[in-house]
Amino acid sequence: MSSLPTRTFAVLSVVVLCCAAGASAQGWLKTLAKSTNGTLDVRSFPGEQCLRQCDETRPRICYFAWTMEHYHVMGPACRDCARGNHTDCYHPACITADGVERGVMSLNRHIPGPAINVCHNDLIVVDITNAMAGTAASIHWHGLHQRATPFMDGVPFITQCPIGFGNTFRYAFLATEPGTQFYHSHSGHHKVNGHYGALIVREPKQADPNGHLYHYDTPAHVIVGSDWMHIDGEMFMPGLPSAGGIMPINLLINGRGTFYDREKNETTDVPLEVYTVRRGARFRFRFINAASHVCPLQLQIEDHFMEIIASDSFHLQPRKVDTLVTTSGERYDFVLDANGPKDTYWVRLRALGPCADLELEQFAVLRYTSGPVENDAFPANKPPTYDVQFTNVATANHPNATCGRPEFGDYCITDFQAYDTDEDVVNGTPDHQLTFGFINGLVNFRNMFETHPYEHFM
Repeated sequence: MSSLPTRTFAVLSVVVLCCAAGASAQGWLKTLAKSTNGTLDVRSFPGEQCLRQCDETRPRICYFAWTMEHYHVMGPACRDCARGNHTDCYHPACITADGVERGVMSLNRHIPGPAINVCHNDLIVVDITNAMAGTAASIHWHGLHQRATPFMDGVPFITQCPIGFGNTFRYAFLATEPGTQFYHSHSGHHKVNGHYGALIVREPKQADPNGHLYHYDTPAHVIVGSDWMHIDGEMFMPGLPSAGGIMPINLLINGRGTFYDREKNETTDVPLEVYTVRRGARFRFRFINAASHVCPLQLQIEDHFMEIIASDSFHLQPRKVDTLVTTSGERYDFVLDANGPKDTYWVRLRALGPCADLELEQFAVLRYTSGPVENDAFPANKPPTYDVQFTNVATANHPNATCGRPEFGDYCITDFQAYDTDEDVVNGTPDHQLTFGFINGLVNFRNMFETHPYEHFM
């Protein structure tokens, strides 16, 4: 990128991408370029303006500029947040996470990183500058197929060279798959260190077969669940004898949460995430499982059902559940009917599977009230303890669900029906059968430490 002037590079990237994507987008962008004397500076199209109703016919250019940085949780920008000054916790450069100081990798000094909100077929342009000394990195756009732009997929040494320290790389690709997507680093353990965020590709409401089920679909109702550690992920490779495995110590909701220190019997005084709804309206929520470990995440909203309407990029025929279980990388959209009688409710995120014995869970607040967010981000009442369960009537992806038998009240993803097919996935006959063999080789002490092969994977 450094060998081309910025304005010239912008024109090249726009024209090449749109030629691959379709004549309509190509023609529109050529018109733009012609109107600016043959050059088009994409920096004049701030991506924040791409958050809009997606009923218009023309796509837009959505430009973002991000900086990767070694940063810190509860650092100097948080000032007196840890000492009870709640206003300081909301300083734009303050990352609170769960209130425990640690070094992190951030994008524009945020965890999660900046959200991308665009419409179907918009052109997304992201200039990413690597300011992390001694570290190369890249970003993968999870959920976008990148058929026309495989070199923008962001997997280091597979689809691109990682971005070196001091360099800027321009990602430019079309938002080809509508739905709830997300982005994350594919370099080392950067994802669990903080490099992840939401990427929402909206479509015209008339294109959504479930569009009549909700009144609002806004960035304020995106739930990004993630696991969290108090040290860098790299500390666990190849492993610490006393660590008991590569396991998280906490969970976060949109990068926020509290941490209970069992030894000190203290809970950090930092804000929870707050979701505001209006009584009598229906809201489309988008849940992203951005966890880095193998533990599934369970989402519940106190005294509310979640009407599942989409998974990843696919519209689903709606089903109501009160518990949603997902694994890393999955995304689910659901409609919440704001009909509760109370003013506030708990949003509960819990780690299952290998993490069950750790009793990890995190909370956010669903509120029907208005006023400053911090009024409800520091609840006076404590959340329920781990042993106090929410009512459970129907679960999506229960670990013990009987797939294909939704009459038992629990659903597997295969029990959900898409709108564009009536295919019976569970009981159908496959067109082709493919057999793949694989083996997990155990690395013994001699191979790891005495023959010096420097192989981390077999």
